[in-house]
Amino acid sequence: MARILMIQWSGSAYDSLRYLLDLVGAELSEDGHHLERVVIGQDGWPERLQNLMTSHGPWHMALGMSGVGLEVGPNTAESVWDLAKIPFFTWFCDHPAHFPARHTRRSPFAILGYVFPDHARYARDHLNANGTTYAVHLGLPRRSLFMDPRRPVDRRNGRIAFFKSGGDENAMRATWRQTLPPTLATVLEEAAEACHGADVAAMLPRLQQAAERHGLFLAPDGTLCLTLLHHLDFYERARRSTLLMRSLLDLPVDVYGADWGHIDWSGKRAVHRPPLTFPDMMARLPAYLGSLSLNPLVAESVHDRLPFALAAGVVPLGDRNWFSRQHMPDLDRYSFEFTPQSIAAAAEALLADPQAALDAAEATYQALLPHFTLRHTARQIIEFCSLHGMNMKA
Repeated sequence: MARILMIQWSGSAYDSLRYLLDLVGAELSEDGHHLERVVIGQDGWPERLQNLMTSHGPWHMALGMSGVGLEVGPNTAESVWDLAKIPFFTWFCDHPAHFPARHTRRSPFAILGYVFPDHARYARDHLNANGTTYAVHLGLPRRSLFMDPRRPVDRRNGRIAFFKSGGDENAMRATWRQTLPPTLATVLEEAAEACHGADVAAMLPRLQQAAERHGLFLAPDGTLCLTLLHHLDFYERARRSTLLMRSLLDLPVDVYGADWGHIDWSGKRAVHRPPLTFPDMMARLPAYLGSLSLNPLVAESVHDRLPFALAAGVVPLGDRNWFSRQHMPDLDRYSFEFTPQSIAAAAEALLADPQAALDAAEATYQALLPHFTLRHTARQIIEFCSLHGMNMKA
């Protein structure tokens, strides 16, 4: 069995990532692997890492999320993982436009993994640091993590949960106009209209077309292109979340998250509530009939809210994509396109016959076992790290 160093960060922006990584770590431990954790930002973390690496090895691999820990080292050219020849699997959950330098780390010991295959493909096709990128779905967690999952309808609160921060797309456009050169602001506004409803594969050519009309010919690995994609990614996610909630204001929805001040909640059945930690979200989830989920502009996987809802015995309500059509056909009635009518119809179908919706969710959960689980996730990560000897360009 492997000896594994898990690298995490204490920063609040990574609370959910730290918790998700803990769940993967629990699966690795159940498989008999030995784990030690180092939390960057905690007092004494450099000394702990040095002590573990020098006195408690050998280490078969290290593991982190979204690039945290990937670049730890004496200089920018060499990390501690290069020097110790330890493969480091970093599991990115965002598009490579977020912190792009982390997606271009050239080293056989930098195993660039992605929660979403769409992002892995972009990194391979346009950044191509080491010849291969690795896609590992974030699978179903164990039901034992939830308090009283699969409750009968009469023991639920009759409402739908949405655990998501919002964003005001109009304020974002205003910021573009105030802070960017006029040409870039115009390109972003035109691209934003062209990219509405698009997935990440379609966004790049639409951005390039908008830019070319203004004399900018963008390379996909260029800093300017990645910066504009970063803006578009945030904008389109905010636009979709706002459309979702404006379509559901008259239905029983609890929205937990920050940055929802641009919506008027007064007199509506939908209620805005403060954000929750990831463990608190998991504790409250089984009491709901449904859980809203928005995919992060991807076609080939789903957001983590969906597998967590299924494991909790709650009906996931999410946007349709290729993955949901292929692997979750029983949930199609409770899925939507990005129109107010389609969004409302998905939620109303759940509320009209909750038991039928819960039965469809349970059938989907069973169909995804055992290959779409966190146990399978953990085993894939171990396997991919064993390929580090070929993790380089020819």
